[in-house]
Amino acid sequence: MQLARSLWMSFKTIYGPAISIISLISSFAFWIFTPDAIIKMKYVIPFLLLFIIFVLTLVNAYINSLYDFSPRILYSKKISTGGKDTVLLLTEPSNFFPIRALVSIYHKIGEFEITVCLGCVQNIQADGRIQIVIIDIVDGHEDVYEQIANSDKFVLENILIKPFITDSMYTR
Repeated sequence: MQLARSLWMSFKTIYGPAISIISLISSFAFWIFTPDAIIKMKYVIPFLLLFIIFVLTLVNAYINSLYDFSPRILYSKKISTGGKDTVLLLTEPSNFFPIRALVSIYHKIGEFEITVCLGCVQNIQADGRIQIVIIDIVDGHEDVYEQIANSDKFVLENILIKPFITDSMYTR
């Protein structure tokens, strides 16, 4: 799912849908010619350029997908575990999060990412979606935690989950 979204975003940011239409038309045009047909260079060069653009789009999308390790939060829910109230997050699938891994939860404000919580991967569902339980809150960020717990859409869109913990969380 992330690769498909990354591919589409990459395609839109680099070239746009107009080039895809042109490339489809040109590829069908060249498909109707037999292999022994003589094709003029004025037709081959645009086709090759479109092919190169297509390959560059795929490479760019693949590279972007390698660095996009923070899954989007789909849902948050207040739960009670061991007599303690906490929040369960359900995220998109990601290959960077094994079960029982500790994760850092950041709130993105402008260009800054502020550590707000520590979480633990509780489960990876059969469909690949990840369940993360918040196990600790960084002092001073209880308001962001409450907004996450209340499924504040704006805040959830600006939350990043990274598959590691910071040294300040480790020493707590």
